[in-house]
Amino acid sequence: MSISNYILSLTKTYNYNSATNTYENTRTFNQVLKIIESIYLMK
Repeated sequence: MSISNYILSLTKTYNYNSATNTYENTRTFNQVLKIIESIYLMK
């Protein structure tokens, strides 16, 4: 997977909750760190 795809996946961590009219973070901080780590490992 390309680095741009990883960055895109980071922007898709929020899901819209129609009940409360808010965006909820569906990805934990640790999962984001793993994605960032994998980007560096690809270099």
